[in-house]
Amino acid sequence: GETPIPATATPVATPQVTIPDGYTVVTDDERGYSFAIPRGWTPLDLRGTQFQNLANTFGAGAALEPLNDFLDSEEGKMLGALYIADISKALFGGLPSVLNVFVLDAPGYTAETAQGLVQGMIDANASALGDVTIEALNTCVVNNLQAVCGTATANLASFGFPGELFAKVTALVANDKIYILTLGTQLADRGTKEPDFDMIIGTFRPE
Repeated sequence: GETPIPATATPVATPQVTIPDGYTVVTDDERGYSFAIPRGWTPLDLRGTQFQNLANTFGAGAALEPLNDFLDSEEGKMLGALYIADISKALFGGLPSVLNVFVLDAPGYTAETAQGLVQGMIDANASALGDVTIEALNTCVVNNLQAVCGTATANLASFGFPGELFAKVTALVANDKIYILTLGTQLADRGTKEPDFDMIIGTFRPE
């Protein structure tokens, strides 16, 4: 018979991150990643009793049922950390800053094929976010790993929010998964928030 050709294993890149002073490392053991967060960011546990009670208090209890159905679904299990900052802005009709991690099983994906997947996810969610404009979406290297980097803006006028949302999306390809970190804030705050976002992205690593 024919001699099988030995497969050459591609060396797995080791993620390299920098944790800035004053940042706190957050680890999600279930989904296998970590990142670090500056002061002023608060975890929002959609599965926790505190959030569920809060929603009921604000009369949003009815919205919990579809949310909880989603969290219990296979897709919902991919939803990782959710953090929020600038909460006071929300009290005055503005938008808080948000951080979200979503982990997809994606065996065999490369940065190139992941780019199409991320584009599809943004397009799929565009209807939920109003008028979305993708500014840039490119393959890149983040923390020594193959990745997709993108920025987008969304006009939330149809939801009654004045102003626009600025979002920065970073998708790392590793361990047969795609780790998607999304950071968002009011477009008007982009100048002050984007350096923070870049620092957070610099701490993000699959474990």
